[in-house]
Amino acid sequence: MPPGVRAKVLTAVLLAGALSGCRHGATVKEHAAFLEKGFQISKPAGDGPFPAVLLFHGCGGLVGEESEKRIMPDYARAAVEAGFAVIIVDSLRPRGIGFDQARKTVCKGLRLRGRNRAGDVVAAVYYAKGLSFVAPEKIVLAGWSHGGWAVMETMIMDLETDWPPSLQKPAPGALDGVVAVYLTYPYCGFPSRAPQRRWARRARTSVVLAELDEVAKRKPCERAFVRMQESGVSLDVEIYASQTHAFDEADQTEHSEFIYDSAATERAHARFKGFLLNLRQH
Repeated sequence: MPPGVRAKVLTAVLLAGALSGCRHGATVKEHAAFLEKGFQISKPAGDGPFPAVLLFHGCGGLVGEESEKRIMPDYARAAVEAGFAVIIVDSLRPRGIGFDQARKTVCKGLRLRGRNRAGDVVAAVYYAKGLSFVAPEKIVLAGWSHGGWAVMETMIMDLETDWPPSLQKPAPGALDGVVAVYLTYPYCGFPSRAPQRRWARRARTSVVLAELDEVAKRKPCERAFVRMQESGVSLDVEIYASQTHAFDEADQTEHSEFIYDSAATERAHARFKGFLLNLRQH
């Protein structure tokens, strides 16, 4: 093979691996074990069983430039106050992806795209249903930005003809028990399939969008919402006026175009808690 052709082939192979998030052909059980070291679990006092909510972070992960970010633990506390067990799912550290690398690759769509990260969602559901203090028939998926992309990709998949490329074909009932979805400024742009594909399962869904969001733009999400409703999904959407992407993330980097708003963040926490409380009562 000529050197130039060999170089192009090698580049294509390396790029394909980067786009996929690298793990291929794991069983759901194996992938759950791989992710387990990155799970942060909290719950109300007592033995349960409690409904559970699984939190999927944005593309930058759970750790910032200097320390752990507050955003996911703050939402987790609101969920525990609502009577839910919580698993914060770290998709980056088990893969050895640090904050700087995440910004350069994951946030730019060069690694761990939403369709592949959907494998983390399926595996986390499997793990949660195996916990003695979790009610396996009442699980909520909650995603922020890139995490929302992954959750929507999961809900699109029927697991029969379409499943996460990083996994072996899951059992047909792998997502049984998922009763609701909560999305905060979810990414719906290319290459997300959400604007084109209907959901394979119905789950009550609530969405928060930010009016000034230039990352998770509204137009493709509006098309995704149409697909959800065509699928029979019960959907409500609230747009937070005058807010940017990641308005609820206090740990912004220097020169970030995202603006943290403490009042809007308190509203978002209360809204999330209210959504979960309502689910518990019905």
